[in-house]
Amino acid sequence: MRIPNFGIPTLAIALTFCAAHALSQPALPSLGDRISGTVSLDQEYAMGQQFLSQLRRGAPTIPDPLLNTYLENISYKLAARSQLKDRRLSFVIIDSEEINAFAAPGGIIGVNTGLFLNARTEAEFASVMGHEIAHVSQRHFARGIDEAQAGRIGHMATLLASVLIMATSDGGHGAAALGAAQGLAMDSQLRFSRSNEQEA
Repeated sequence: MRIPNFGIPTLAIALTFCAAHALSQPALPSLGDRISGTVSLDQEYAMGQQFLSQLRRGAPTIPDPLLNTYLENISYKLAARSQLKDRRLSFVIIDSEEINAFAAPGGIIGVNTGLFLNARTEAEFASVMGHEIAHVSQRHFARGIDEAQAGRIGHMATLLASVLIMATSDGGHGAAALGAAQGLAMDSQLRFSRSNEQEA
């Protein structure tokens, strides 16, 4: 039996939307340790140390022992009350007036001098540090790698459906489906990033 020409593109589009729907379902974060199968704590720590080395070479950092001790004292007090499994934390102070802090894989926590200068109270400063420690304890970097690997299957199905559309109909439909597939992948990454911020 020969499928009508419009049937294959319609089927491919339906498969694309099924894959997209499956990928868009909200999932509770896995607070277990299945992430270690993707990236172990030691691998994450090693990546973090490489990142820290590059950061110290390329960014304007301040090696102030008093600021670093203050940062460590607050952070380790918070870490003791967190779910942080690997307590190997490394801190870096960035010479920037921007009010900002960040967490990187392997326990790297960076703080801009702007946060030190503009936090009105120690509690305000500590709340930002608690947020960054939450990123580390929830292993958002490793979970991002795991999420990307899981998303590849759906993304590949969507790309294959796009190729099928291109092969069986005019290129415009296939290009549109391909664009939709890329947009869905980007949307998935943005949702994962926003979810991490809310969780932390």
